[in-house]
Order: sequence, then C-alpha cells, then structure tokens
Amino acid sequence: AGQVAVDVDGTLVAPGDRDALLLRLLPVLRQPIDAEDHIAALAAQATLRILCAVRHGPFGVTAWNDAVEALLAAHGHPIDGPFYRGRPVLITANDHASNLYNGDLGVAWPDSEDRMLVWFPGHRGGPPQSDTLDIWIAIRNRHARSRLSNHHASFAEIRR
Repeated sequence: AGQVAVDVDGTLVAPGDRDALLLRLLPVLRQPIDAEDHIAALAAQATLRILCAVRHGPFGVTAWNDAVEALLAAHGHPIDGPFYRGRPVLITANDHASNLYNGDLGVAWPDSEDRMLVWFPGHRGGPPQSDTLDIWIAIRNRHARSRLSNHHASFAEIRR
C-alpha cells in the first residue's frame, strides 16, 4: 500500500510527484517572502496550508517542510539561519503572558531596525502583534503541519 497526497485540484499525487506539486504551488509559497510588509505576509500566509496526516515519512510534516524550503532555496529565496523573512512559525505551547497559544501561526519578519520578529494576527480583531524570537521555546517552523496542529485555522475551501 503506497502513500499518496491530494493535489490542489483533487487528484492523487504519488510520492515521486511531490516536487512537481510543490513547483505548481511555488507562486503561492513565495508570497509571504515577497510581501511588502508583515501585514501582507500574514495575509499571504493565510491562503495556503499543507496539511499532513503524519509527522514522519515521505508525506509527513518534516518531509514536506524540508521539500518546501529546498524548493524556495533552489529558486533564489534566501533561506539563511533558523528564521528568514516570510517564514511561517507555529506556536506549540500556550504562553498566556504573550497571549500566544498552541496552534497560533505567525510569520517571521524584520522590524525597522532589522531585528527578526515573529508577527501574529491580532486576537479578537485587534492589530497584529509581534514578539522577539529569543523568548520562545515552544515554536516550530512550519510550511506544513499536521491536521491536529492546525485546529485554529479556517479555510475558504477544503479539497478532498
């Protein structure tokens, strides 16, 4: 029994076709990196989610994240250091002091002094909030995430 993924148009993708699928998604994957500011990056990031049923294996979260970053790097996007402009960041534990909770998804973006911050959509319709990277322990870099780690997300369309 081989593993498959579902393409954006609902067709099944064989394990060897993952790179072809990601290449088709490259324009959408680039949008947060190419955005003009953190607000546009957050909006762009909200347009695509790669959901995985498992964390490991050829269609697991780790493999998809590695494949996305390899594709971005191969197409000239600077993937330097653990955080780069436009990189998605997933909170994996509640932090009441920062008002950030498990499942919150933000985007790494430099401030006016070129310090890398992570920006999150405002809670309850408020403005986006930011925080420095050095205070967090429970974060993961995520282009792809498991279904369970995506419980706060809402989508305009879900294809099966």
